[in-house]
Amino acid sequence: PRPFLAFDKDNHATFRPMAAQDRTLPADRPNVIWGRLDAVINGEVQTQDERFRQPRTAMGINADGTRLFLMVVDGRQPRTSNGFTRAEVGEFLKAFGATDGMLCDEGGSSCIYLQQFGGIANVPSDFNGEERATYTHFGVSLRKAPKVD
Repeated sequence: PRPFLAFDKDNHATFRPMAAQDRTLPADRPNVIWGRLDAVINGEVQTQDERFRQPRTAMGINADGTRLFLMVVDGRQPRTSNGFTRAEVGEFLKAFGATDGMLCDEGGSSCIYLQQFGGIANVPSDFNGEERATYTHFGVSLRKAPKVD
């Protein structure tokens, strides 16, 4: 029972926490990404199963599913970053406006690539800050938001 974000054709997202009774993937939401653990549910930061600090990759959405929050936290680098706990991820996402969010990964594969910053924008914990090969990726293409009257 893992949490997930499901996106409709217009990229509006809905969140299903780990404890959701209905685990059916919505037919009108063809794009789904699975997480590992809940970080924040309906504005409540999740603290159970608290573990030590880790590098983290997390995602969250606002209440109406129109904003996606992406987060990567470095860790295992005592001189620069110790990482976040599960609760700290939830607090951070919530501080930026997320009402629901999930941990996606922890460890050396936590990495974010931003083209406008010239590539990898964090310092992964493995291989002296080098990117680790992984079997899953999540990509976002930004476009101009429509004007609001």
